[in-house]
Amino acid sequence: SHELAKRLSDSGEEVIVIGPSAKADREYDSRQKFKVVRTPWYEFGYLRFIPIFFVMPYLIFRHKIKKVIAMNIAYGGLIAYLFFKISGFSYYLWAYGYEFGKFEKNKFMRRLYQKIYGNAVFVAAITNYVKDRLINFGVKPEKIILVKPGTDPKKYYPLSVGDDFRQKYNLKNKKIVISVSRLIERKGIDMTIRAMKTVVEAHPDALYAVIGQGPFKNRLEEI
Repeated sequence: SHELAKRLSDSGEEVIVIGPSAKADREYDSRQKFKVVRTPWYEFGYLRFIPIFFVMPYLIFRHKIKKVIAMNIAYGGLIAYLFFKISGFSYYLWAYGYEFGKFEKNKFMRRLYQKIYGNAVFVAAITNYVKDRLINFGVKPEKIILVKPGTDPKKYYPLSVGDDFRQKYNLKNKKIVISVSRLIERKGIDMTIRAMKTVVEAHPDALYAVIGQGPFKNRLEEI
């Protein structure tokens, strides 16, 4: 979201970003070329929708915004759908998989999401897998574009790993498989752990490193 806002701003677009309140956010926001409006309650699950519901339409009407980019259909996308015909703006959506996948068997939510996707200029899927799932969900293929998330190579690039780190975690001379994610069931880390039994039979020096936190951590440790 930050990189998208930064590049749109650098290209001359006037950009306003709505984001959750966070530690040291004022200092961070002051360094940006675009305006950032913060909303509370992000940590309270679906209750985060309430302040966004009031802030987003206010900004749309006050600044006569013509384009809305919703990074999540459940919040910005839903609000954009409710107000776009009144205000006359167009909106664009991003799709990741879980946010619509959890409603595949819910007829009401599935129809609502199909309408939201259907009225968007386009839906940006982050992988071919997500694109296929969107089509199965009922989104027209011509509505979907593929935009794989990238990184800024000036910020993120390979570094050498010191021997002290390798020794601390018993990584020296190991062939390492790494997962970095929030530890929840749908990430499939449990399947990789089970698969490692077969992997180490062929490659005894193989090691699986899991990096992250989440509610599925205890279950993964049990497995």
